[in-house]
Amino acid sequence: MRDGAVLLQPNYDKIEMDKYKPLLRATKDKQHFWFDVQGNAIDKHSALQPTPEKLRDYLGCDQGLSIFQENDLYGMKWNNGEIQIEPEYEALTCYRHGFAWGAITEIRLWCPIDQTGEMRVTPDCRESVATFPRGIGHQSGGGYKNSVWWNRAYREYGLGKRALPPKVSSQPTF
Repeated sequence: MRDGAVLLQPNYDKIEMDKYKPLLRATKDKQHFWFDVQGNAIDKHSALQPTPEKLRDYLGCDQGLSIFQENDLYGMKWNNGEIQIEPEYEALTCYRHGFAWGAITEIRLWCPIDQTGEMRVTPDCRESVATFPRGIGHQSGGGYKNSVWWNRAYREYGLGKRALPPKVSSQPTF
């Protein structure tokens, strides 16, 4: 309802305002529908087209770097387009404490990458990492597959390839 006018009939399980656009996202039977603020239906492609703010929030890292996807693999580049980390990882985190984590499909491990884009010797590669994108949350569950899935789902939402982001929960970032 807006100014007393009904925008959408109460036929949906859930209706919420999109965080990035003046759109309403309605859910019914696990299907998603989008409407403008006048109640007109919007096609899925237009609704999921990422805004610059959404790209920044879901793909951006500090220091002018951002995650990008090419041929279904992830890399990192500077705002001017110069590549920092080649797109050769199944999933990728931003730099934190001097290194990023890259998920390597062949060995099913996350390995540290230094700020020159090269693999580090320490810390050791590991099965899963808490990705803490922009310091706000982490994936649920453990293991390589779950941590990669969560990270990719988070990035794909920023790219407009998913209707909803994966669930996040606040965690301390020690």
